[in-house]
Amino acid sequence: MVISKDQYETIASRRATYDSMLWQTPVLSLTAQSFLFTIALDAGSAEGARVISSVLALAAAVASMHLMSKHRLFEVQDSHRLSDFEQAQEGWEVVHGRPLSSGVSAYKVWMVVLAVFAVAAAVAIIGVVASWPWLTGAPANKT
Repeated sequence: MVISKDQYETIASRRATYDSMLWQTPVLSLTAQSFLFTIALDAGSAEGARVISSVLALAAAVASMHLMSKHRLFEVQDSHRLSDFEQAQEGWEVVHGRPLSSGVSAYKVWMVVLAVFAVAAAVAIIGVVASWPWLTGAPANKT
């Protein structure tokens, strides 16, 4: 695929935007989830409110993982296009493409963190519905 210098600049700008959105996604998700978990784990909240907020926390975690993966996909695709263009230019240094590795991918770490929040939300849903005393704050049913 041959692109012009104008297209290169457009793609470079778009890649930077995807990169920015990629790292905003988990922050916004955790902000929403902290509010939702405050309700979901509050023994003083109504059971219905706790279930609804837990479902919303689960949805926020899963949707954030999906959105983050899409942003990452588009950012990597644009980065490869830019790298191909740079390699074809005489005298240009290749600055896009595969980044230097620091060992652990921050993207993968954040995906695991969001998955853990999704599991926690699922546990909260089950715990409220099943009236788990350690989660609901209700006294244990001794029979």
